[in-house]
Amino acid sequence: MTSQILNISKHLLNAKRVLVIDGAGISVDAGIPDFRSEMGLYELVKSKYPGVVTTGKDLFDAALFRNPTQTALFYSFIAALKVLSDNASITKTHLFIKMLADTQKLLRCYTQNIDDLHERCGLIPGMDKTAQVVQMHGNLTTVKCTLCSLVKEFDSSTLSLFDDGKAPPCPDCMDKSQIRLAMGKRAINVGTLRPNIVLYNEHHAQGDSIAQLQNFDLKKRPDLLFVMGTSLKIPGVKNLIKSISELMKSTTTKSRPIIVYVNMTRAGREWEEIFDYQLLGPSDQTCTLLWDKLNDLTAEAESRRAKRLLRKQKEEKIEAKITDYFPVKKGIVSY
Repeated sequence: MTSQILNISKHLLNAKRVLVIDGAGISVDAGIPDFRSEMGLYELVKSKYPGVVTTGKDLFDAALFRNPTQTALFYSFIAALKVLSDNASITKTHLFIKMLADTQKLLRCYTQNIDDLHERCGLIPGMDKTAQVVQMHGNLTTVKCTLCSLVKEFDSSTLSLFDDGKAPPCPDCMDKSQIRLAMGKRAINVGTLRPNIVLYNEHHAQGDSIAQLQNFDLKKRPDLLFVMGTSLKIPGVKNLIKSISELMKSTTTKSRPIIVYVNMTRAGREWEEIFDYQLLGPSDQTCTLLWDKLNDLTAEAESRRAKRLLRKQKEEKIEAKITDYFPVKKGIVSY
């Protein structure tokens, strides 16, 4: 791996438009389980609620709201995940991405994670061109109403009700309904609050905005792509990586863009022609090695620049002395 780290770090040293696509694997070192590994969230859900869910994925499918038992389990599970995320520590991988932003190398980070660790380490979230990180699947800092457009803070009172497996009523809907009753009109339906995350088989309200931002980034022609901590199972993420790869492979610059996969396990055969490097192991360990080597290369480059500057200054001093001894007189030409 040493030669790979060196080659990638050399490329990173000169990179100016780095894209990062990451998943749950980068938060494992923060104490948050990933989804699909043997000790991941899906297996945890399956073992904790036998007979209620066939697979752990069932608890993250939009169809769960049709089953009251699954709905209650979903809310209590989200409450536990919220507590876990709030107590998690920022990892070296998150700080590595922040370093890319601070050094003006990061074009954008697209994360599948809902734990908000990117935002906590200082990256700016959003869905427009100013965003440093795009939360593709939502977040656990807010909840939203199932009926109206209300989005509010995921506060302690909401957490307490979620923990009991209950969906709290939407305060905005309740206010509107009570106002109508006070006016002698019939009450309206009151929505309930749910996590502001995107489930499987569910319409993505921000899908168009994310697609526009991805197209904008592709036009910028990224020169390096890191894919970290993801099992590459989500169709939208797979399509995004393949679209970026197709663009990168067609680039004919002197230094061809590269794609680096960082994960605990190797990617399948369909990815062999896409990833230039596969670095296997914990993302924190890999990012630490890359960061250390990048610092070494940066120091070496600075040293070379300083030597060139010193040499140039010496040459200028010598030239100035020669000019003092042999001044050039205007209008006089020597033969």
